[in-house]
Amino acid sequence: PPSNQFKTFYVVNVFYIGQTGRSFKTRYVEHLPNPRSSKQKSSFAQHLIDSNHAIDNINSNLEILHVCPKSRKLNTLEEFEIYKSFKIDPNKDSSLNEKIHFRSHQLFNALLKYQYRSADHSSPDKTLNTAATRLT
Repeated sequence: PPSNQFKTFYVVNVFYIGQTGRSFKTRYVEHLPNPRSSKQKSSFAQHLIDSNHAIDNINSNLEILHVCPKSRKLNTLEEFEIYKSFKIDPNKDSSLNEKIHFRSHQLFNALLKYQYRSADHSSPDKTLNTAATRLT
């Protein structure tokens, strides 16, 4: 996959949403746990260590949500996806993202309301909806 994309990592019922301007593989490797370190570089890696979870491979554990040049738009898409995940899971038990303050929450609420009223929830032309589905 190209760089400048949006990604999410899945582990059981837990996920992390983030963006990268580097190659997908480079970012994936950065989120893998370092078994020689007690402190991990990411909350995703720390979760894998703390819960004794493992990930299979880049193809089964990552999903591209958006492809966009590194920009303010990509930052907004990332914020929207994190916000949406918190709205789906108000207890925030599923998300490893730490961001809980959102600049555009009123706009995001309007988009989510429109998205769920729409008959076609998968149309990216109508909303900022993604190809992502709820975790299994």
